[in-house]
Amino acid sequence: MLNSANAEYSYKKFKDAYTDLVAWIEGSLPKYRCELEKILLPVFISFYLELIRAYESEKAAQFFDLFYLPNYARDLELIRNVDEPR
Repeated sequence: MLNSANAEYSYKKFKDAYTDLVAWIEGSLPKYRCELEKILLPVFISFYLELIRAYESEKAAQFFDLFYLPNYARDLELIRNVDEPR
């Protein structure tokens, strides 16, 4: 299990990496942007579930709210119900 310092580091690492990914995609050539945006959902879900797996549901909720993808609202509402490891 992660201690508080490691959990904060993991959240920061995921937040920074996802922020960088979004910026990189937004800065890409328009003809590629649409295809690149398709990787945002699986990366979002992966990072969210990693935080859940680390028993960091509060940090996972913060990540979820910060990077919510409205185009995938239906899928994300299903994922949001996962708030603890099984």
